[in-house]
Amino acid sequence: MPIDPKAVIDAKKKVLKPQVAGLKANPNDVAAYKKLKQQKAKEELDAANKGVDEDAEESHKESTNISNFLKAISQKNYAQADKYLQGVVEGKLKASIDKAIQNSTIYAK
Repeated sequence: MPIDPKAVIDAKKKVLKPQVAGLKANPNDVAAYKKLKQQKAKEELDAANKGVDEDAEESHKESTNISNFLKAISQKNYAQADKYLQGVVEGKLKASIDKAIQNSTIYAK
């Protein structure tokens, strides 16, 4: 059974009716559609950058803890070294649990 291209285009127009600033826009209004598309792209980019910033912060925190751990070991301050090592292990464990939760929610859908 062949698919009618015009029917597909009409269906897409119905689904992709842009809304700008809470107002319904004409689907044939190219400027409003471009503005909506740019706004969505900016929101997606902001969300992605937020995740990157958090990952960079965690990585920096981990490397600082490892550096402090090695410094404390070299100074034979084992209690302090244990504190830094525990922070690194907890961070890694938390990251693993978060990743497992994200994977389970993806597969649950």
